[in-house]
Amino acid sequence: MLYVFKYGMKYLTTILLSTGCWLYSAQADGVVKLNNYDSQMPVYWYTLAPVGTFVQLLWQVDGSGWEPVNIAGTTTSILQLKEPGYFDAGIGEIPNIDGNVMVNFELRAWLGSSTFESASLVGSSMWSQTTMTWDAATGLPSTGAELAIPSPVICAMPEPQTIALWGVGGGILWAAGRRKTLLK
Repeated sequence: MLYVFKYGMKYLTTILLSTGCWLYSAQADGVVKLNNYDSQMPVYWYTLAPVGTFVQLLWQVDGSGWEPVNIAGTTTSILQLKEPGYFDAGIGEIPNIDGNVMVNFELRAWLGSSTFESASLVGSSMWSQTTMTWDAATGLPSTGAELAIPSPVICAMPEPQTIALWGVGGGILWAAGRRKTLLK
């Protein structure tokens, strides 16, 4: 009897620990659809953003740091437009956040560099919405997982007037320097 109790408890403890670990790892991630077709809010640079423009969706809860939303089943979070103004990368997973949780989102777009921080043309849009979960029966996200982008992402470009002013200012400085040289 002591033998069964001694080794039976070890097995029971192992089973309970394994079940607990499995339940913890099976925690559902929140999901959203990674596209701007559903909201009809394209990315603009005065006109629709060109193919090759980079786009990234970030998320945060309660003022925590911004984290990227990865394409489901990957570690990729940066997308490129495949047609002017619009992107579609399937499903985005928000790790360790259950469905039906209010999350802050920021959609960033940029052109001219592989990173947002070093790009010359950038823009973003921010909003809050609830996340959805996977539908176990279909293997698809539940209804309502569309991004609720509130407005088009409009990216700032240097104004032609700004470039012209730099040119005029440079010309004046060059002419003033030349005049001083001629007067000597």
